[in-house]
Amino acid sequence: MMSLNLIFNTLSTQVRTLEAEGLIGHKTYGNTHQYFALVTSEEYNKSSLANVISKYFDNSYLSAVSALVKEERISVEELKELIKQIEKGE
Repeated sequence: MMSLNLIFNTLSTQVRTLEAEGLIGHKTYGNTHQYFALVTSEEYNKSSLANVISKYFDNSYLSAVSALVKEERISVEELKELIKQIEKGE
């Protein structure tokens, strides 16, 4: 079983990382902190996807979609539907 100290240190590290990345902020009240989001979940999701594409697919969205097709994570029918949505400007 993990010690509470290890759990606290891990959580503290994650919070500091999120704050350093500009994703969360905090207000200090005495010796406690109140944390809050600095970005919306939509902004975070877009940023996260862009980071994954950049890191694992050399900034190529085509390579990412190709990998999804090869791994059968997206069907040809879904890909056709995606093309239709793009053509419609959705």
